[in-house]
Amino acid sequence: MTNDVFLQAADVVRDFRAGKGGLKALCYARTSQPGPVYALALRALGHADLLKDTITRLAKANDTTLEHNHVLVMATEALLGDGIPHRRRRLEGVTRDALRIVKTHMPEFACLLKKPDTATTKSRSNASAAPYLPRALRVNLDRREYPEINDEADRVRLTLEAEEQCVLRVQDQLRNELPPEAKLTRHPILKDFLLVSAPNSKIPFHNLWVVKTNQAIMQSLASGLPLAALREAAIKLLPSLKNVCVLDVCAAPGSKTFQACNYFSGVHANDLDRRRCEIILKRGKELISTKAVRSTNIVAGLPINSLVITSNDALRLKDTGCQIIVCDPTCSSSGVYGNKDSTLAEAAGVTKSHADPAELSSFQIKLLTRLLTKFPSAVLVSYSTCSIHSVENEDVVAAVLNDETGISEEWELWNALPEWPMRGKKPYTYCLRADKRQQTDGFFTAIFIRKSLLKKSS
Repeated sequence: MTNDVFLQAADVVRDFRAGKGGLKALCYARTSQPGPVYALALRALGHADLLKDTITRLAKANDTTLEHNHVLVMATEALLGDGIPHRRRRLEGVTRDALRIVKTHMPEFACLLKKPDTATTKSRSNASAAPYLPRALRVNLDRREYPEINDEADRVRLTLEAEEQCVLRVQDQLRNELPPEAKLTRHPILKDFLLVSAPNSKIPFHNLWVVKTNQAIMQSLASGLPLAALREAAIKLLPSLKNVCVLDVCAAPGSKTFQACNYFSGVHANDLDRRRCEIILKRGKELISTKAVRSTNIVAGLPINSLVITSNDALRLKDTGCQIIVCDPTCSSSGVYGNKDSTLAEAAGVTKSHADPAELSSFQIKLLTRLLTKFPSAVLVSYSTCSIHSVENEDVVAAVLNDETGISEEWELWNALPEWPMRGKKPYTYCLRADKRQQTDGFFTAIFIRKSLLKKSS
């Protein structure tokens, strides 16, 4: 893979415009330096519509083989970013060709970029409309010491103490890296999450040492709710966590998968999209050192001390013995604030499908029903969405519990994280909701527990 970040950014812009994936996902999957490449691609796409006619004309006039997106990246970087790069020895030949065109026609590009760009204006408008949210960082607990003792109560206690020390260490390191105006706090409920608030500063989080060394992972606070609730329930109800394994049925982009790796013995991560599975595999090898990380076509038995990744239809998965299931299916994403992809896609001419929440709910009900009826090993199941619509949230829970197959005879809702202030809409107050009032995205979580487990624990 080339070290030329400009060439990598041009490739990402091309693939994004071709509709091959989200911008961040492409950066992590296709590049060696995702942070800088994302910044370059984001800036280029924000001005793509404004510069497209000029770049097409100049590229044709100078070299019929010159790639349009390459010139776009170099022009926006030269005039709106860090300027023309000086270390030419690190640039590929095609980058130098694009740079030559940009330098020759710099006044023309400068004149165009003085005009307000439609995509940039929309992006800024959306950014101003979206609430300011602190940046959430989850401490990677992978490197903590795991006590090897037989007594379960002592093992859990010592594990939690080791996690506490790990979080405090990363918190101190992060505090030393942040500018003085940034406010760093630890979340009082999801205690492995650190929140950085700096509304008037642009902090390059991907360049922070704790992030570059994988000691902390950028993850939405709300997306941490399902695993936090599952773990709390498992500690209270299961006789031992030593060999407990998790099935994440719709794993991409992988944040819940890696969180599960921190909490439980083994994880089976599945996603229909093979390309997304490759991203999870790549990130898993970077983030997880205490488990074997591998991809496979078939999972036979429990993935104890492993992260096993498969690419299958979630509706065709079979029970392999995992006691816990994480279900975060495709949803409307209506709760995600400030997502730039849709605005950039519109500017780049990428067609994005906007499925109706009511249409999505039929799939969500079908998948959740299957997980609760066809996986006899499961005793805890989470259902979550980043949607604010009841039809994808409480209505799905209601439909499943009222299903004619008798799911409610086997399963009931667990009172998830009782201290979490925002609850599901009545009567589903055992469920969790989140929004900007909790300084995070819109989110919904429900935890289902098998009634036989409650009888055993009592």
